[in-house]
Amino acid sequence: MTVSETYTAIGDAIRRQYGTTDKYSLLDMPKMIDSLQINNLIDEGQFYDTTKGDSGDKFLNGLDIATLQKYVGKTLLISFDINWSGYQNTSLINNRTGIEYGIKFKNSPELWFSAWLYPDSSSGTKHVCVFYKLPNDDVTGIEEGNYYNQLNGEAVVKATNLKIVVDPLGGSAA
Repeated sequence: MTVSETYTAIGDAIRRQYGTTDKYSLLDMPKMIDSLQINNLIDEGQFYDTTKGDSGDKFLNGLDIATLQKYVGKTLLISFDINWSGYQNTSLINNRTGIEYGIKFKNSPELWFSAWLYPDSSSGTKHVCVFYKLPNDDVTGIEEGNYYNQLNGEAVVKATNLKIVVDPLGGSAA
């Protein structure tokens, strides 16, 4: 594919997303791409922050059976950004923090849809993301749907940018 063909394809995709027929210059494309919105399947603005009183588990709003049913057979990405400090690996059970859902299906096994951080240092910053392909089956229930902090009690945890989104490229299913 030539450079011209590549930019034509990008321009066509941008026009489809915005519903326009305008011609865009190469200089317009970064601005147009940056303005596209990704549909987060959970409510925007949710976070987990031990400095603001969060502890243990915190229910996440927005994901329900009807929403999941729209995406059966699709690959979803679950992700978050995290900063932590004061973590000490003093136990085999208190060593992770993250998002977890149990998704039940009519004919398929339950899927534990989760993204976890297992700290490898006392403090740090990471982006955690995991792909899951939903079975092409009726969704019958959701369990949990929480952000969990299972790190030792001294750890400070700030998780932001919590997202569940459809991967338009199909991702690499876990």
